[in-house]
Amino acid sequence: MEACYELMPPWAVTGGARSALRALGIDARAALGAYGVFPRIEPGSYAPVVCCVDGHPSLHGKRWGMLPGWSDRLTLAARTAFVDAEAAPERPAYREAFVHRRCLVPATGFLVAPGGEASEGSLLARPVRGRLLCMAGLWNRSGDGVLSYSLLARGIDNDCDPVFIAPDAWASWLTGGADEAWQALAGRATVELRYYPSPHRASMTARMRTGGEYA
Repeated sequence: MEACYELMPPWAVTGGARSALRALGIDARAALGAYGVFPRIEPGSYAPVVCCVDGHPSLHGKRWGMLPGWSDRLTLAARTAFVDAEAAPERPAYREAFVHRRCLVPATGFLVAPGGEASEGSLLARPVRGRLLCMAGLWNRSGDGVLSYSLLARGIDNDCDPVFIAPDAWASWLTGGADEAWQALAGRATVELRYYPSPHRASMTARMRTGGEYA
């Protein structure tokens, strides 16, 4: 995955995804509709994510690229867009977030680079049946109150594959304990994708952005 994804209109939310959001107490059309259309989300951009506030899942706007609580340096966002899914629970900067501040990052597609190299030929990957994807994320509040998040990924030094959470595990990922979160990650949701020529190009590949995370 390149460091760019999209979230298109709420009518792209179909079937099981809508039911799973409703089970969390979220009306997909009303909630996502309030945020509009996001054809190009890159590190540093604000985008809606699903997280728990006082134990109740809801949609909130957050900046992509998690900042530590002690910092308000927005330049860090470019280096914290992704974090290794296996290492995050043990890393000081992400350990507490993994236990207490997990989130779901909705998307309807994301950029991939053919052959693993950024190029003008980047492709837009979308689910075959237009379903909403939810990627695993962690969020934090920085020193100046900015809400921000990182995406969990596997193969972070190579293809940087985002971790998709299956709809039946969304509640466990958001509100369960650490063991339930691990099970949700291990579920490895299967997503059938179709690839289209993309009008966009990420300014950097994901792995270039991950070189030099803060902890």
